[in-house]
Amino acid sequence: DGHDCGGSCPVSAHNGKARSLNASNGQSCYWFSNGCTVGCSACDGSSNHVGHGHQTFLYNGLSGNALRARNMTIPNPFNPPRGRMTLNATTAKSLAIKPNCAAPTSKPTICDPSLRTANTQAECGSAEDIYYYSPWRAPGSAPVIDACGSAGGRHPGQGIGGAGAQFQNTSVAKQGDVGSALPSMPSQASWRAGSLVEVGWTVMANHGGGYAYRLAPAGEPLTEASFQQLPLDFVGPSVLRWDGETSTQAEPDASNQPECAHRVHSHPACSHAGGQLKLGGERGIRTVSEQGCEPAGR
Repeated sequence: DGHDCGGSCPVSAHNGKARSLNASNGQSCYWFSNGCTVGCSACDGSSNHVGHGHQTFLYNGLSGNALRARNMTIPNPFNPPRGRMTLNATTAKSLAIKPNCAAPTSKPTICDPSLRTANTQAECGSAEDIYYYSPWRAPGSAPVIDACGSAGGRHPGQGIGGAGAQFQNTSVAKQGDVGSALPSMPSQASWRAGSLVEVGWTVMANHGGGYAYRLAPAGEPLTEASFQQLPLDFVGPSVLRWDGETSTQAEPDASNQPECAHRVHSHPACSHAGGQLKLGGERGIRTVSEQGCEPAGR
C-alpha cells in the first residue's frame, strides 16, 4: 500500500466560502500518468521526468546565499531578462530528463521563456534545457496510461514508485487500477449547453504545463480520443484565490495557447486556480457525471 496517502488530497475552495479549502478529498490527486514524455507513444510508469532534485539557479552568476548577503532582490524572478537566470550546473549533475522511447515522433512546442515553468532562461532544446522533453513543453501531446489516470500513476504490478507515485489500496481501488474503469457516481452538477460556469481546482504538485477541461459522451469509451472531441473553451480571466475569499483573489495571465496544443480543438491554459468555461459543442452537453471523468492536466 501507499505510505499513508489516503485522505491527503485537497478539496478546492468554493466561491465566497471562507475556510472551505481542506485536505479531505481522499486520494483523488493520486490518479495520474507517470513516466510520459513528448513524442513517445506510451508511458513507462516509472521514469521521474519532472526533474526532482536539489538543483539551484544563479542570477547574474550569484547564488541565493550570495544575493542575500548583498541584500539584493530579483525584480521579476519568474520571468527575468534573458540570460540573467541560469542553472547552476554543479547542482544539476544528477538530472537526466530524456524521452522514454528511442525515436520521438514530435518535438516540444513551448519555447517561449514566459510560458515555461523552470529553467526558463536556457536556450530551447540546448543541453542546458533539462526540461525539454517534459510533457508540459507540448501540452496534450504526451501519452497517458489512462485518460482518467492510473492509481499511483503506475502500471499494474509496478508497485510504489518515487516522487508521489503511490496509492493506498482500498476496497474501491488498488495501485495500478485505471480511472476509466471506476464505477459511475451520482450526478454532482448539471451544466447546460451554452452557459458559463465557474470551475476551480487546487494544484497538488505544480509541475507547470497546459490544462484543459474536456468531456466524453456517456455512450463512448472513456479514451483520449473521446475526450479530444469535446473540449470546453476558457472564457474571461483566470483567478488565483486563497481559501475561497474573493477579497484575496488575483487575476494572473493564464496564457491560453491553442496554437501550441496537439489535441483536436484543445485550448490549454497555464496553471491557475480557476476560471470560467463555455459549454457547447457538436454533441451537446449532459451532466458532468453522465459524461464521465475529467482527465488530469499534464
